[in-house]
Amino acid sequence: MAMTTIKRVTRTEPCSRHHRASYYAQDVSEGPPGRLASLCSSCRYSSQSGNISAAMVSIAVQPPTETQTCRPIYPPVVAQTHVRAGGRHNNTHLFATAALLDDQGRVLDGQLGGALVATGYAVEDRGSGSRHQSVAFAFPDLALTYAGVYPIRVDVYRVNYDDGDTDNATMIDQAETELFYGFSEAVAVQRPTSEERSLLRKLRQSGCDIPSTPT
Repeated sequence: MAMTTIKRVTRTEPCSRHHRASYYAQDVSEGPPGRLASLCSSCRYSSQSGNISAAMVSIAVQPPTETQTCRPIYPPVVAQTHVRAGGRHNNTHLFATAALLDDQGRVLDGQLGGALVATGYAVEDRGSGSRHQSVAFAFPDLALTYAGVYPIRVDVYRVNYDDGDTDNATMIDQAETELFYGFSEAVAVQRPTSEERSLLRKLRQSGCDIPSTPT
């Protein structure tokens, strides 16, 4: 997979936790209208001694089979990757972006609302052994603009401050959700699985603002 880079744009307005904000977007000036979550150095996941290499990204929480347009998708989409502990020193930060795709895999700009950028949260990772740490990226308020059938693609990026190139981020992997349907009328609520509920609970305990019920 070819490496992709995106530019970082720094703004001085405060982030949601009242820190100096840094925003990441593929094209801030011409991008989709969905708002960009603030990713300041005080908020985002940081690996001071981890080794992030050829990371595999998966969708840990799938969207519901059916959702109503203009309402937050619940369960929320959550992507997950694993970081190997140890190795050489890496002052690395991770974040992820979400994009809505059509049936040809093309990005549908302007048709996915909500925060399209997510910071990484470290969560307990019992299944991978002590040498790994799980990092999750939650998108709790994504909403479809139009009815249709779509997947959502999540791209995970890293910024490595040790190499001195702090103005660019490199995509390390991407994953797509299963297809789901958007309807203009109300649909039945779909609950997350027990495994998905466990991860969502861990994210809330880590400070991620995820609703426990549909809003």
